[in-house]
Amino acid sequence: MRSSYFWPLLAGIAPILTAWRDGSTYAFAVSLVVAGLVLYFLNACLIRHYILRRAPSALRAGAWESTAGIGIVPRWVSVLGLVAIGLVPAGVMIGLLLALDVIANRAA
Repeated sequence: MRSSYFWPLLAGIAPILTAWRDGSTYAFAVSLVVAGLVLYFLNACLIRHYILRRAPSALRAGAWESTAGIGIVPRWVSVLGLVAIGLVPAGVMIGLLLALDVIANRAA
């Protein structure tokens, strides 16, 4: 399995399994979404920082896409973004499942 699929999958499945096993609250779902958004914006800022530091001409010329895959941005920064991409949908899914459970309990 390619690592680019592994990290978002792990970040999405682990909180859902934790919520299913231990029970969950809306605060847990919201905290996952907030953590994912914070990590996503941190990832974007770190990518910009590393490109500015190691290849400033690429940002000035608007050709920052050409820096992909040549090692300018450390791998851990990319993993940070992939984890963020998994946390946001996991939090949304947990919140939706909690809301559906509340609706189902009221209907019964």
